[in-house]
Amino acid sequence: MKHLKLYENFKNNLIFESKMVKSIEKICKKYSIENYTISSDGTVDVTGDVDLANNDFKILPIKFGKITGDFECDNNKLKTLEGSPTEVGGTFYCQINELVTLEGSPKEVGGDFYCSFNQLITLEGAPIKVGDSFCCDNNQLVTLKGSPNSVGEDFDCSNNNLISLDGAPKEVDFFYCSNNNLISLDGISISMSNGFSGINCSGNPISQVYRLFGS
Repeated sequence: MKHLKLYENFKNNLIFESKMVKSIEKICKKYSIENYTISSDGTVDVTGDVDLANNDFKILPIKFGKITGDFECDNNKLKTLEGSPTEVGGTFYCQINELVTLEGSPKEVGGDFYCSFNQLITLEGAPIKVGDSFCCDNNQLVTLKGSPNSVGEDFDCSNNNLISLDGAPKEVDFFYCSNNNLISLDGISISMSNGFSGINCSGNPISQVYRLFGS
């Protein structure tokens, strides 16, 4: 009886996995996702790009692992990034959604990261490292805490509700923080040795411009 029960459980697991794989394959075919592999836990790795933009998704249809190219989930109705890749070799697009958090984002993005035009009030959950630019402009940010530690090119937090730059990345090329509610630039601690080339802080009620560079 014990062996029969084990066999039934094994059989049921096989049936479940078969249905799961068929469901994932159907979704991949529908959205032209190619060169993919399905892990035993149901996550999908892709060699190449994934384009899920402009589909009115409220949640991502499958769970992704590593994507070597670009990952596009912009212009949807996403409220969460749950199911997003853990790592993206190219650019990650999630702008123009209804996101209030970046929890679920890839931990590392080789290209750009675009999360503009959402409803973000915090950057908690953002990637730790972004190879190119990080754009979080046109949200409702009141803090930069949770920002990537390192951004290879530009960091753009323009057109938000920031009153402080505490939490800004330590490594960035050019820093955009125009059109916020900043009265100082306290919070920026970027060393020239990291290749910092400048800042645009126009459109702020800044009373003292100081501490642009420091430890």
